[in-house]
Amino acid sequence: ALSQKGFSEIGGTSTLTRGLVSSLTKAVNLAGGSAPQERARVRKAASLTNAEVLSGLRRDFVENEYLWSGQITSELYAEDCAFTDPTLSFSGLSTFEANLRNLDPWISRLVPAG
Repeated sequence: ALSQKGFSEIGGTSTLTRGLVSSLTKAVNLAGGSAPQERARVRKAASLTNAEVLSGLRRDFVENEYLWSGQITSELYAEDCAFTDPTLSFSGLSTFEANLRNLDPWISRLVPAG
């Protein structure tokens, strides 16, 4: 289980940095035009074990390189999951997916392939 400290890490980041990241995220989402798409999902399983979640997250980070590819295993996340890192926090799987879709063209332009 994640510790409460992990969720409060955003408070340790400067207000300037959080504001900058938040503003850039809003700009990318505005330019990208992809809004969160609320939809009913068909889940493969009613629940996952801790080991299945850990394995899936590792796959998304290491194999899928989700930040660069936008490929996540949506099955790992609840629809109302909170996504928090040291610079940004928001709720909703569909919001996370829209953020990734909107970020993808920028990554393709700015990060060399392979």
